[in-house]
Amino acid sequence: WTWTMPNGSGPRSMPSWIKPASRLMEGTIIIVPAGGKAAASSAPVVAAEHDGVALHLSYTNSTGYLGVRRVVQAKGAVFVAEYKRTTIGRYEAAVDAAVAFANKLKEVEAADEAAAEEARAAAAAKGLAVEADGVKLLCSEESPTGYLGVTQEEVKEEAEAKEGQEPSSSSSFVARHGSAKLGPFDTAVEAAVAYARYAKQAKEAQAPGVRAAVGSSD
Repeated sequence: WTWTMPNGSGPRSMPSWIKPASRLMEGTIIIVPAGGKAAASSAPVVAAEHDGVALHLSYTNSTGYLGVRRVVQAKGAVFVAEYKRTTIGRYEAAVDAAVAFANKLKEVEAADEAAAEEARAAAAAKGLAVEADGVKLLCSEESPTGYLGVTQEEVKEEAEAKEGQEPSSSSSFVARHGSAKLGPFDTAVEAAVAYARYAKQAKEAQAPGVRAAVGSSD
């Protein structure tokens, strides 16, 4: 798999930092940064931006865009934009489907942030900290601690004194994000900070597309 920039340089190998799927569709695409123009070529042209919308590119998709697939019909091919296996719409051009997908992601992110702000407001009303160390905490009314992914656990300590003495125990807080366990921490707020930071890093690592890698007009 190779890609070519619009100035004609290349072909280049796929950047090493991209972790491709186990099976790739072979070919060459031209990636056009915002405001750029593609050189004459028979390879598919993929825009990094269209109508002021930053698009999510994919090296593993034959259309060049994440969330877009080409469907051949009796009247010709169309491009379908999908989000989590739900069809957003059908378009004649791949770039229009890519715009629809990007706008859908914006809507989802905005809804998630609105829900997070609402949860923080409810937590603040109960006297809980909603921000610490410059980090906005992820709150949850369903969590006994008030923080998403944060639980309180008892830690048994070995008795150091006389024989037959019962081991003592103390409480600590841990944060769990997927299979990752963070902590223990002395306070729920410390655990919540660790969870929020880990969640942000995990989201950035799984962010769709390779938008940042293909250049921009900045």
